[in-house]
Amino acid sequence: MSDTTLRRWRSQDALGTDRPHVSRHPVREVNVYEVKEYELEQLSNAAHTPTHLSFSMFFLSNAVTSIACLATATFRSEAVRAAFLFMAAVGFAFGAIFLSSWLRTRARNRRIAERIRKRPPEDWV
Repeated sequence: MSDTTLRRWRSQDALGTDRPHVSRHPVREVNVYEVKEYELEQLSNAAHTPTHLSFSMFFLSNAVTSIACLATATFRSEAVRAAFLFMAAVGFAFGAIFLSSWLRTRARNRRIAERIRKRPPEDWV
């Protein structure tokens, strides 16, 4: 290895500690899209979308677990059995609500993004 190569790989900072070589590669093209204010508002209002998916997964998994318990366990008390049945019903209901909300918001955001991408570019001066 030549002295120049070694110096390139073992350059030191002001404190004298070794630092790795960082290669920088230029970006050849950048696409810029103009976004209207109301589109930006609609996209920013969808920040809670991942939370809806998380809640949906939580409720649906609890519902499936409750159904599995109902199918495999024997209950001495009807109140406990009713509680598991209630948890399953609530889990499926809230899971479906949150899942449908997530799907609608996701579809709306995709439509907005497609509309922005399809907008014809104006001539730059």
